[in-house]
Amino acid sequence: MQTTTHLTDNVGTLIVVGRKTALSSGYRTIFTSREFLMLGRASGSDVWGAYNDGADRLYTPGTSIGTDATAAFRILGYRQSGSGANQLALFLNGTISTTLHNGGSNNKGITTIGSNNNGVSGTQHFPGDIAEVIFYGTALNEAQRLIVENYLSTKYSINIGTNDRFAYDATHGNDVAGIGRALDGSQHLSATSNRLNISSPSSLADDSFALFGHDNGSLTLTNTMCPTHPVVGSTVSGVSM
Repeated sequence: MQTTTHLTDNVGTLIVVGRKTALSSGYRTIFTSREFLMLGRASGSDVWGAYNDGADRLYTPGTSIGTDATAAFRILGYRQSGSGANQLALFLNGTISTTLHNGGSNNKGITTIGSNNNGVSGTQHFPGDIAEVIFYGTALNEAQRLIVENYLSTKYSINIGTNDRFAYDATHGNDVAGIGRALDGSQHLSATSNRLNISSPSSLADDSFALFGHDNGSLTLTNTMCPTHPVVGSTVSGVSM
């Protein structure tokens, strides 16, 4: 995929679900734009990272993103809060890199998924599968990032360790969303899916989340055990708190 539209300069969050299914030499690019370039690395390491301002920005410790047809999908995250020192954070399956990097630009002519570009055509094609790409024109806070990663973890059966806050993956894994407050005090206070909306909690303690999903069953209506006038939908949501 190629487009001449550029992403927001120097600030944004990019989250990709992908896997590298074959060995390769040199860079193999998952996504690139003027300010964002994500890549699968060379044969023998296949660690991943970003490239900007003329330098590699690798995820540490160097963890393979997979190199064969049975490789697991991984959630690869890139969050740039601005230009300058320590403005770029990389994530792998919910875990932040032990190294923060300089934010910066690449001056690419076009935006591509699955290849790099020289302003005209694609190069450095990514030898693997890209299941989903999500971009926000802002640097997601910790609470927002954790909620997005739980949505992707459930959808693609990816283990995100202690960041997994949703307990109903097997039965209610559709349209997972939610609200919450992370340990650093950052918050996300409104969530909407095609079955349920929640917003404006009266209070949230640090490291508290309410995530919900549904079983994709038919929505039936009932007024059993309800006041005279309201009609409510039968329960199809699993909520983790």
